[in-house]
Amino acid sequence: MKRAVNAHPGEALWVVYEHFYYPAAGALVQKEYCVVRAEVVEVNEYGWMTLGGCGYWDKLGTGSLGTLVFRSAQEAARRAQALTDREDRVWGGMGEAPMRRTWERYLREDPPPPEGAQMSLF
Repeated sequence: MKRAVNAHPGEALWVVYEHFYYPAAGALVQKEYCVVRAEVVEVNEYGWMTLGGCGYWDKLGTGSLGTLVFRSAQEAARRAQALTDREDRVWGGMGEAPMRRTWERYLREDPPPPEGAQMSLF
């Protein structure tokens, strides 16, 4: 049975994934949540899509749009913020340092003006 597909090949999506790294001053591995752009390579007739460019999420169901994969960087950054806040709340009580927030720049971007809005040149 074919399912309704709402992602198309060539479409740009945004993914939140866990990134592990070693800081220069420490010996213990640290974790952060990153927001990465991925492109839909293919969508099969059963509702699975293949993403290219992110390396972490390879094949996902189209039902994961809005939960694991997002259409805008701002939506993905809000999800990364929720995950980071949860981790900081849990591990902060044990004396751990807060996580890096590499996704914050996507939250600070000004949204584009609405269609048909008058813009001042002065």
